[in-house]
Amino acid sequence: MHNSFLFPSDRERLKKISMRAASLIMVACGLLMAGCGGRGNETPAGAGTQPGVFRLNLSAQVSSLDPAFADNQANTWAAVQLYNGLVRFNAQMELEGDLAPRWETSEDGLTHTFFLRTDVWFHTDAAFPDSTRQMTAADVAYSFDRLLDPAVGADGFWVFHDVVRREDGFRVVNDSVLEIRLLRPFQPFLSRLAMPYCSVIPREAVERYGQEFRNHPVGTGPFRLSQWKEGERLLLRRNSRYFRKDENGNPLPYLQGVDFTFLPAKGTEFLKFRNGELDFVSDLDAEFLDQVLTGQGGLQPEYAADMVLQRGIYFNTEYLGINLEAASGTPLADVRVRQAMSWGIDRSRMISFQRNGKGIPAEGGMVPPSLLGAENKTFRYGYHYDPDRAAALLAAAGFPGGRGMPEVMLRTNDQYMDLCLFLQAQWKELGIPVKVENMDGKILRESMVTGRSVFFRASWIADYPDAESYLALFYGPYGAPPNYTRTKSAVFDEWYRQAVSETSSKRRLLLYRSMDSLVMTAAAVIPLYYDEVLLLTRRDVRGLELNAMNLLRLERVQKGGAVARDPE
Repeated sequence: MHNSFLFPSDRERLKKISMRAASLIMVACGLLMAGCGGRGNETPAGAGTQPGVFRLNLSAQVSSLDPAFADNQANTWAAVQLYNGLVRFNAQMELEGDLAPRWETSEDGLTHTFFLRTDVWFHTDAAFPDSTRQMTAADVAYSFDRLLDPAVGADGFWVFHDVVRREDGFRVVNDSVLEIRLLRPFQPFLSRLAMPYCSVIPREAVERYGQEFRNHPVGTGPFRLSQWKEGERLLLRRNSRYFRKDENGNPLPYLQGVDFTFLPAKGTEFLKFRNGELDFVSDLDAEFLDQVLTGQGGLQPEYAADMVLQRGIYFNTEYLGINLEAASGTPLADVRVRQAMSWGIDRSRMISFQRNGKGIPAEGGMVPPSLLGAENKTFRYGYHYDPDRAAALLAAAGFPGGRGMPEVMLRTNDQYMDLCLFLQAQWKELGIPVKVENMDGKILRESMVTGRSVFFRASWIADYPDAESYLALFYGPYGAPPNYTRTKSAVFDEWYRQAVSETSSKRRLLLYRSMDSLVMTAAAVIPLYYDEVLLLTRRDVRGLELNAMNLLRLERVQKGGAVARDPE
């Protein structure tokens, strides 16, 4: 029998009635909720007040619980709780087995053979004649083939596109062995398989629910859906048949459930966290950074008693992009102007005054330095603050002191408006006239895709911890996304093709660095800063591990004293 979450008001009322009456109420509530949509509505709102339930807020909406559409942080954070893939990255960003504890790669790099676990079961669901069934290699092949199906229109289509041929790329050897044959060697392939897009799902559930699979997910993950009221709350409950155990043989996850809310204002989110209504916040609003953090980056004393801070590298580069095709006829068509604008930014000051010290000045390339090897510290390229060099480049471009230079338009959204106004002021000191236009984030992104924006603020979060995930933004044959700048360079494209097929990690890193340097010389992007992950949890939360991909994996998180259990 499933335990139910309760409204806070329910508890007060139940204290005043007998245990027998309480049982009747629970049964009645269960019947009512089942009548309103079955499994997806079996748990009423207010779940987060229960012990063992991890409470968090997402300022962006979850738009789908289908992993094929896990294209943003909100969808990804939900998918990680519900599904598993063949492999995954641990907190140290090392690739490890998930549904496939081991795999082999042929000498030519074309064939990957995965040996699957035989103790994995899908979530209990009406799609199965016997309520659930074991996961097999056929499920993996189906899930991957579905990503390539044009009728699905999956956001994760690109993972296998032009890498695996749909007709014969996925071969089921037997129930526990799967072969994937590539069209050509592609070194980042295993890293791509760790993305939530590549989660394994059962055919029966997709066929039963059709398009409604987006709100009726069935996976193998540590949690399963309890309720999703779009735009308001997403409740997940513990999957009692989850295959993973801890080092002592105790079943995971430890938590009883997860309670997502969707308040768009980051300020409101932090206030709820401070008041004890949430267990976790990520990416604090700038207005609270000074209040919460000391000048050295630690917690202010008044918060240290109740909160725990984790801070570390985040594979996210914030940058400005120039659409080279649309820039024709504008000052931005001249590489010297673009370079001058990059030399004209005091990134350290920007981090101090606009980011309250959160972030690392992007004085290297587009790729975060940690993805280019430890020895990359001696491989110098990129831009730092040098107004004299910026002024010389402007003069060489025919705009001494900015005289005669037409105004350029920088488009951004409300969240980054203050930062862009800071940049505007910096460029004004050089005589570069820039107008900042505030646009709705969705409209801005669409204009980047269609090419209507010439100069825009953007960010790129790595899909996996490999420099290729950033450098693909500049590969000529790719459209937008990801090539929003419409970069076309025969040299870069050739290096890219060499790098992704190169089996020597040392030679591949050398190619990556050369490509990143070439991107900086062309200056179709102006990197601003490499972001940092900043996580705050309450003192009674344990086991939440920070990672550079900012993936929220909750299977080992504990809340309160005892480990919560939810037997079925």
